Amino acid sequence: MKTISYWSIPSPFIRSTRSLCLFCAVLFFGTSQVNNSSNGAVHSSSTPIGFLNQIDPTLFYEQHDSAKKYKWKGKDTLSHRVFIYFTMRLCFQYDTKDNCVRYMPGESDADRDISHSNLHDENHHIVVDRPVITQKSFDKVFIPTAYEDRTPIVLVGQIQSYFKRKCIPSKQCGKSYLKVLFPFLSWLKIYELAWLPNDLVSGLTVAIMQIPQGMAYALLARLPAIMGLYVSFFPALIYAVFGAIAVISLMTGNVVDRFNAERVSATLESSIANSTANDGSLDPEYAITIATTLALTVGIIHFILCFFRLGFVTSFLSDTFISGYTTGTAVLVFTSQVPDILGLTLKRRVGPLNIVYTYIEIFSSLKKTNIATLVISVCAIVTLIVVKEYLEPFYKKQLKKIKLFRTVQIPIPIELIVIIIGTVVSYAFDLNGRYKVKIVNTIGRGFRKPQVPALVLMPSLIKDALIIAVVSFAICMSLAKIYAKKFKYAVNSNQELAAYGLCNVIGSFFGSFASAASLSRTSVYVNTGGRTQAAALISCAFLLVIILQIGSLFESLPKACLASIIIVALKGLFLQMKDICTIGHVTKLEAIVWIITFLSTVILDVDYGLILGIIVSLIVVILRQFRPRTTILGQYERSEIYKTAKRFSNVHEIPYIKIFRFESPIIYFNADYFRESLLDAVGIDLKTGQHRTVHPKQFNPVCSIATCIIIDCSSISQLDYSGGKIFLQTLKELNDCKYKIYLCNLRYYNYDVLEKLEMNQVCSVKVVATVHDAVHDIQDDLMENNDQAYNHENQASSITIMHFSLFCVFFAIAIVTDGQEQESLFNTKVERALDLVSHLPKETITVTFENRGTKPARYYDYYVEPQHVKDVAYVGAIVKGKNSDDQGALPIKQENTDKTKGTMYRIELPHDLRPSQTLTLEIEVVHVHALRMYPAEITQSERQLVLYKTNAYYYSKYSTETQKTRVTLPTDRAESYTQTPKPVSKSEQVITYGTYADLPAYSQNEIVLHYENNNAFLTVNNFQRWIEVSHWGNIAVEETVDMYHSGAKLVGPFSRLDFQRRQDSLSAVKSFKMSLPASARDIYYRDEIGNVSTSNVREMNDQVELELRPRFPLYGGWNTHYVIGYNVPSYQYLFNRGNQYILKMRLIDHVYDDQLLEQVTVKIVLPEHAHNIEFYPPIYDSNVKRLPNEKHYTYLDTVGRPVIVITKHNALFQHIQDFEIHYTFEKIMLLHEPMLIVVSLFALFCLVIVLGRLNFSIQNQDNHEFRTRTQQIWKQILDNHVKRTSFYQKLDDALHAYKTNKDQKAYSEQRKKLENELKVIQQDFTGLKSKIQADDKEMIAVIEEFQKLAEEQRQITQALSGHTEKFVTGKIQKQAYTTEEENLRGKLRDINTQVSTILNQY
Repeated sequence: MKTISYWSIPSPFIRSTRSLCLFCAVLFFGTSQVNNSSNGAVHSSSTPIGFLNQIDPTLFYEQHDSAKKYKWKGKDTLSHRVFIYFTMRLCFQYDTKDNCVRYMPGESDADRDISHSNLHDENHHIVVDRPVITQKSFDKVFIPTAYEDRTPIVLVGQIQSYFKRKCIPSKQCGKSYLKVLFPFLSWLKIYELAWLPNDLVSGLTVAIMQIPQGMAYALLARLPAIMGLYVSFFPALIYAVFGAIAVISLMTGNVVDRFNAERVSATLESSIANSTANDGSLDPEYAITIATTLALTVGIIHFILCFFRLGFVTSFLSDTFISGYTTGTAVLVFTSQVPDILGLTLKRRVGPLNIVYTYIEIFSSLKKTNIATLVISVCAIVTLIVVKEYLEPFYKKQLKKIKLFRTVQIPIPIELIVIIIGTVVSYAFDLNGRYKVKIVNTIGRGFRKPQVPALVLMPSLIKDALIIAVVSFAICMSLAKIYAKKFKYAVNSNQELAAYGLCNVIGSFFGSFASAASLSRTSVYVNTGGRTQAAALISCAFLLVIILQIGSLFESLPKACLASIIIVALKGLFLQMKDICTIGHVTKLEAIVWIITFLSTVILDVDYGLILGIIVSLIVVILRQFRPRTTILGQYERSEIYKTAKRFSNVHEIPYIKIFRFESPIIYFNADYFRESLLDAVGIDLKTGQHRTVHPKQFNPVCSIATCIIIDCSSISQLDYSGGKIFLQTLKELNDCKYKIYLCNLRYYNYDVLEKLEMNQVCSVKVVATVHDAVHDIQDDLMENNDQAYNHENQASSITIMHFSLFCVFFAIAIVTDGQEQESLFNTKVERALDLVSHLPKETITVTFENRGTKPARYYDYYVEPQHVKDVAYVGAIVKGKNSDDQGALPIKQENTDKTKGTMYRIELPHDLRPSQTLTLEIEVVHVHALRMYPAEITQSERQLVLYKTNAYYYSKYSTETQKTRVTLPTDRAESYTQTPKPVSKSEQVITYGTYADLPAYSQNEIVLHYENNNAFLTVNNFQRWIEVSHWGNIAVEETVDMYHSGAKLVGPFSRLDFQRRQDSLSAVKSFKMSLPASARDIYYRDEIGNVSTSNVREMNDQVELELRPRFPLYGGWNTHYVIGYNVPSYQYLFNRGNQYILKMRLIDHVYDDQLLEQVTVKIVLPEHAHNIEFYPPIYDSNVKRLPNEKHYTYLDTVGRPVIVITKHNALFQHIQDFEIHYTFEKIMLLHEPMLIVVSLFALFCLVIVLGRLNFSIQNQDNHEFRTRTQQIWKQILDNHVKRTSFYQKLDDALHAYKTNKDQKAYSEQRKKLENELKVIQQDFTGLKSKIQADDKEMIAVIEEFQKLAEEQRQITQALSGHTEKFVTGKIQKQAYTTEEENLRGKLRDINTQVSTILNQY
C-alpha cells in the first residue's frame, strides 16, 4: 500500500480518457514538438505551453504501473503531455509537484513553497509501501511476549521474586530504608558550604514572616498567640528531618487555619453551652486541649493513609474544586475577622447559614463599634496594601541592581513592622485601658510541658480530623508537585503522608495544632535562595530565641493588627474568583463545580462545602464518561490523515464509508450510549431497516448512505464484560442491515476481551491495523467490482466518451459565439395607466409579451427614460392572468444606468418562458418630485396648477405591437395637454393616447399636461422611528416627523377668517389620517408646544386610525413637526426558541395617504446583553442600508443597549414591509435589572444602618449606655452574691453534719468542692472589676469594698471550720468551742449586714 496511490483506475476508463485527452490535445496544440533545447524559444511556466514543457513523462510512467500499457507511442509532443496532464488530474487526482509535474501553471516558486510547507517540508515526504495489515497477518508477523501471561505458576514466581527483593534483610536494603525514613541524610551528604549563605538569608527571612503570621493564625483559631509560634517551630523542625521536599515550609496555611478554627470553635461552643459568660470568651486551656487533640487525630489519620498506601486519594480533588473551596473559606475567614476589625464582641457561630447570622449580628451591633480599633485596622490595612502593592515591587527592582541580590530576593517584613509599631503605640498610649482596644494579653515565655492530648475527645473529632487531613494533604501535595518540577525532586506521596503525620502527632504533645504547607512562605524560601532544609533549621533556631525571650514583648499588641494581616493575606484567595471566567470559557461543567463548591462552603459551612464539592466533582466525571464525545472522521486531501469532518473544511467524508470514533472506554453504564451514537452516525433505523430522515441542509446523498463502517478504537481504552456484549450485539445488528464492519486501532487487551466473547461467531467483522488500512481495503474491493462492471460495459463507455468529446467541441463553439445575443421577446399588447390624482405620479403598465426566439427566456427588462431616472422611487411587478402560477411580487434587480437609454430594471420571471409562449406582467412605477408647480407661487384663494411631462409611448427595449396610454387627472379641469400623436381623446378626468401599433424599441414622444391639483402635497423630509424592545412584554414605538407642504408656495397674507369661511381651502391641508397597528395602546401626539388635543382615535378591526389635525393649516412651503408614540405587546412581533429571538416588524407604517418620506431613519433598541445580532431587510427592497450599531443608555443600564440603525431614501406606501432581526439573549439576564435594584436597595439599607448605628466619636459612651451596662454588671453582682450565700449555707450544713456523724472524709470532700465553687465566684468578681475599670471609680470602690468583706467572710468561715474540726477531734472543750463559735458567727452577721447595706444603695 502506497500513500501516494489512491484509486486504482479501471482499464476502460484509462483508454477512454486517453482518447478524450488526445482529441483535445490535437484540437488545441496539433502535433507541435516539445522544445527541450536551451537554444529554442523559452516559454514561461505561467503559460499553458510553458507549463506542459515542465511535465516529466518518464517519471509519470514509472510511478503508475496501470498507465504503462497505454504508453504514448510516437514522438514526445505537446499532445502527449496534455494527455499526461489530463490523466493525472482526472484519474489520479494529483496536484503535488514531485510526482509528474515540476511546476504548476501560474504558480511562482515562492507560492509553491508556501503551499507545500503548510503540511510538510517540501524536501521530506513519507512514502509507505506495505500490504494492508489485518489481525490475521498481524498475528503472523508480531510475536507476543510472556509479559501478559497470568497463569498461576507465573503469578507465584512473580510474588516470590517480589518478597525476595523487598523483604529479605541486607545492607543495601537497610540503607535504602534509612534514606526513605530520614530524607535529610540525602541532602546532608551532598551539602556544600557555598549553600550556607543562601540558607541563612532564607531562614532568617521566613522566621521574620512567621512571627506576625503565626500569631495572627493562632488568633484565627481562637488560641493564645504563643500557639502560633509553637506551630511555626515544631512542625517545621520535624519536617526538616522527615520531609522529602527541600523547599516546603510547614506552617499553618490559610485554608486549614480557617478549617481548624471552625472545628475548634464548634467543639468549644458545644462544650461550654452552660457557661455564664456573655462575651463569648473561652477557657484557653480547654481550647488548647481540643486543638492539640485534633492535631493528634489528624496525624494518626495521615499515618493510616500512609500505611495503606492511600496517597493517591488527593487525585480526586481537582484544581477547580480546590480553587472554589479555598475561595469560599477565604470569605468565611474574612467574616470571622470583621468583629476584630470593628472592635466588636460577638458570639462565634458555626454550621449552615452561620455567615448570614454573623452579618446580621454585625449590622445590629455597628453602633457599638470601637472607633479606636477601627482606626487602627484601617491604618494597618492601608499600610500593608501600599507596601505590598506599590513599594515592594519598586524595592525589589532597586534591590536587583545590587549584584549580591540579583538571585536572592528579600521581601520587606511589613507584617513584622506593623506588629512592632502596633505594640509600641498600644503600650505607650494604653489603648486597652483608655479606649478598650482588645490586645493579645498574656503570651508567656518558653515552651509548654509536653502533655498527652485528651484521648477521650478523639471519637468526637474523627469526622472533623478526617476532613482536615484530606484537605491539608491535598494542598501540601499540590504545592509539593509545583516545586518538585522546578527543582527536579521525586515526590513520594506516601512518604509525605508519613512526614505530615509525624509533624502533627509530635507537635500535638507540645501545644501545636494541625498544620499544612503555606504557599507564601514557600515562595519566600525559593525567592531568597533556600537550597535545603537547613534553611528551615535556621528559621527554627531564630524562632526558638523569640519563644524563649522575646515573645512576652508582644502582649500589648492589638488584635486588630493581627486581623488586618489576615485580611490582607486573603487577597490571593479572593483573586481566585477570576478563575471562574477562565474555567467557564474552557468547560461549563467545571465552572458548575467551582460555583457549587464556593456557594456551599460560604452558605453551609466548610464541611458541607467539602462534601458537596467532592460529590459534584464525581458527578461531573461520571457524566463525561456516561455521555462521551463521538466523532465522524474524514480524510484530509486523500492522504492517510483522518480528522473530524465537521471541524475542518478541507477534511471530507469518503463516499459510502462512515468512520466512527468513540472517545471513551466502553463499560456497562455507557455501552447503550455507544450503541445509540453509532446508529445515529450511520443513520439507520433498526426497526424498519431504513435510513432515518436527515435535515435537508445536512444531507449528502453519497456520504450519508454508507455501506461500510469503520470503527476507530484508538480512544477505547477499556472494554468490560457488559460493554463488550453490547458492542458485539451492535455490530451484529449492523451486519443484519447489510453493513460491512471494520475495527481498527484495536488494543490487544480489548481484542482479547472480544475474542473471549466469541466475536467471530457473533458477528462478521474485519480487524485491521489503522484507519487507512481499512479505507484502502474497502476501496480496493469497490474498484474490483467496478472493473468487472467496466468489462461488461466497455462498448457503452466508448460510445459515452465519444458523445462527451462531441459535446466539448460544440461547447467550445458555443463559447466563441456566445457574445452575439439575439433578442427574442416581443410586446404584443401594452396598456399603460398614468394616475396623476396625487402628488406622486403612478404608472401601472400591463404588458403581454411573447418569446419569439429559440431558447427559453428567464428575465424581462424594464427601462426608465433618462429624464425620469432620478424621480423613480419604486418599481414593482406581478404576474397577471388566470393561468399564472405565482401572484406574488417578482424579484427585481436594478442594473447600471445608461445615459442614452436610461436605467434598466431586470425582472425575474416565475419560470422560464419557452419559445412561442406568452406572459402578462403588471408593472407599477411611482415617481417622486416629478410634478412642477406652475405657477410656483399662489395666494390663499387661488387654485394650484401643476405641470407634468411624460412619454406618450411605452418606453421599452422590445418592439411593441399595440399600445394605449390612459391618463387620469384629479379633476376635469385641464388647462392644456398635448394632443399628439393621434389619436388623442378626453372624457371628463381621463385623457387617452392611442391605440398605437408597431412601435420600435425605445420609442419616445413627449407630452405635457397642465392641470389643476388641489390635493394634499405633503412630504416628510425627515422621519425618525424609534423601536425599543423589552422582554417584559412590551415594545415601545416613537415616530418623529418633520413634514412640509411641497405644493405651490403661499404668497401674500394669510387670513384665518377666509380660511374658516371656505372649508375646502383649496390646496391647504387641514388634517390627515395615520394608521397604527390594531394592538396599539397608550397613544400620544405632541408637537413643540405640547400635547395636541385636536386629534381623534378610531379603533377598527385590523388597525387603529388616528386623525391628526395640526395647530394650523399647511400651505405651500409651510412645515410642521410632531411626535407620535404608542406601545404594542411584544408577543405579536417577538418570537423565540430558547435563547434565540426573532423580531419581525414593519420598517415604516402608514403615515398618511400617498406618503413620501424623503429620509427615513429607523433605530431598533434591543435589550441589554443581546448579541449575535443579524439584520434581514425586506425581501424586495434593496435600498435599505444598515449603519454601524450604536449604544443607548437608560435607567439601570451598565454596558448599554445595542441599537440597530437603518436608513432609507424615498420611502412610499409600497415600502411598508416587514424586516427581521435575529439575536441571542440569555434569559437569565432578565434578572439583571431587578438584581441591580435589589442590590442597590440593600446597599442603601446597609448604609442607613451604618450611618444610624455607627458612633464616630472616640469619647466615652453616653449616659444611657453607661447606665445600661452598669445595670447589667450589678445584676451579675447580685447573681454572684446569691451563689456565694448559697455556698456558705451549704458549708454551714456540712459543719452541722460533721459535728453529728464525725465523718472526716465526707466532710473534706464536700469542703473541697465548695471551695472550688467559691474560687470561680471570686474570679467572676475580678472579671467584672476589669470591665468597669475605666467607667466609674465609685463603683470600683464599692466592688473593692465588696471583695474585702467577702475575703473577711471567707477567713471567718475557715476559722469556724478549723475550730469545729478541733472540737470534733477533742482538741478543745465544748465550752470554749461554743464561746468561740458565737463570736465568729456574730462577725458573719455583721458582714452580711454591711453587704446588704451596699446592695440596697444600688
